[in-house]
Amino acid sequence: MPEFHPQALDSLRQPLETGEVMVARANYHIRYPAKVQLVAAQNPCRCGVGGPGRGHCGKAPRCQMAYQSRVSGPLLDRIDLTVDVPPVTAADLALPPPAEGTAEVAARVAEARNLQSERARKHGDGVPGLNARAEGRWLEAIAALDAPASALLSRAAEAGGLSARGWTRTIRLARTIADLEGAGGVRRVHIAEALIYRRIAPAGESLGESRASAYGLSRRARCKSAGGISILWSKAQTRTETPPVQRMYSMAGHRPRKAIAGQPSPGQLPQEPRKMTYETLDYALDDGVVTLTLNRPDQLNAFTVAMANELVAAFGQASEDDAVRAVIVTGADRAFCAGMDLSVPGNVFGLDERLTPSLDDMERLEDPQILNGVRDTGGRVSLAIYDCKKPVIAAINGAAVGVGATMTLAMDFRLASDKARIGFVFGRIGVTPEACSSWFLPRIVGLQQALEWVYTADIFGAEEALRAGLVRSVHAPEDLLAEARALAHRLVDGRSPVAVALARQMMLRNSALPDPLSAHKVDSLAMFYTSLADGKEGVASFREKRAPQFEGRASQMPRFYPWW
Repeated sequence: MPEFHPQALDSLRQPLETGEVMVARANYHIRYPAKVQLVAAQNPCRCGVGGPGRGHCGKAPRCQMAYQSRVSGPLLDRIDLTVDVPPVTAADLALPPPAEGTAEVAARVAEARNLQSERARKHGDGVPGLNARAEGRWLEAIAALDAPASALLSRAAEAGGLSARGWTRTIRLARTIADLEGAGGVRRVHIAEALIYRRIAPAGESLGESRASAYGLSRRARCKSAGGISILWSKAQTRTETPPVQRMYSMAGHRPRKAIAGQPSPGQLPQEPRKMTYETLDYALDDGVVTLTLNRPDQLNAFTVAMANELVAAFGQASEDDAVRAVIVTGADRAFCAGMDLSVPGNVFGLDERLTPSLDDMERLEDPQILNGVRDTGGRVSLAIYDCKKPVIAAINGAAVGVGATMTLAMDFRLASDKARIGFVFGRIGVTPEACSSWFLPRIVGLQQALEWVYTADIFGAEEALRAGLVRSVHAPEDLLAEARALAHRLVDGRSPVAVALARQMMLRNSALPDPLSAHKVDSLAMFYTSLADGKEGVASFREKRAPQFEGRASQMPRFYPWW
């Protein structure tokens, strides 16, 4: 599939979502029905030799990540099932035939489809005859989740970045799995299986004891999810061996298959970060640099709770993905981020007004009640940036006010367009600075300047930000992203990922320690462990007058990390 142009692939998004295509001209448009079932395949990388039994890709992992990133996140979000297809070995050919053949599977699929059609016929009112088209109240009626299933889906959404579209598609798929079993209701085991197909998993974990504990899966659910059916995966691994072919299905009727020989062992998922799909962001990886675009242009990329959750997930993804060397954050269209979206109903900051929290309550930051009802969403984003192992650059392309300004303070560098307008405007609406800005801003521009900007709530231009040291440089709008990318490559090309990750955290954290002795302790351990690994290659390359070939990975840090 990645052999097609990305724009051609994205043209599939409308028919997969709505079952129609629209042809538009200047004064006229027409819609055509296009209810399709997409079946696609791709190799893990362009050369096709990555993965077990297929040789070695000399450009891994960059080759794999660049190749797979040609398939956009929104398109992947419309694909319901992704199955790893490992290479067939000679031992596989000697295995006996499967207990359930094609004819038996076809009979079960036909029975499930007949069940769906009969259910729709009895209801009447023109409801769709297949689960894949069910929505709204009809979907709620046919796929009512029991309490454990509902709890599992909610936990998975929080942990795995499940989009609103993904939520609905997961329920449809779970209903279909239940139909194939002949089950009346949708239970937790069906939701678990559907989630595995959609690859909703924290990066770097398996569906072993830690993952199963987090999601509350029983052993039966784990074995059924990973061993009873083929597992769908949208992209190849880069740290572990990779199946050479992956198939992606957008199911008009959802037809799961029985397991094939050579599939992953029960309970084990691929351990690489998956391609992320978002509703409010665009996540694009190119030559080791992720461009993370705040993508609500019609609202000037205004900040929401959903955007906060997606930013936290995106920085977690980038931090652990060894194909990512640096991150650039910018905004779609003419704004960077116009602050909090004040048009949403209820408490616009997403806080639970029924609570009366105290400072003691803030000791339990991960308690769901505190996490979702009390904690500042901008602060959660700033802390995710602060913890990231990769350099982060803000490319401020336009208006950046409120949280649009404070979120950039945790980033390593801020480059601004000469059209940028920046403001810490909290005083105008009677609230206080957030996103940990009371810690970052005085350290960047000094206490006096920080207080002036916060007290006055003025909106100022890029030149004042440059004079005060808030931004590193100012550029013409058309040059901003190119300058940010050039800087990103200067920071990481030819550098050890482990040394860069350590240096970032040492600078950010050690500078706030009470004395240099505390920093010396961390410096000593960092020097010790890097000298045993990439440091040896660095010294050798210097002596041999050649470019270094560092093999360290930020996903595999020295044993003393994190030290805080």
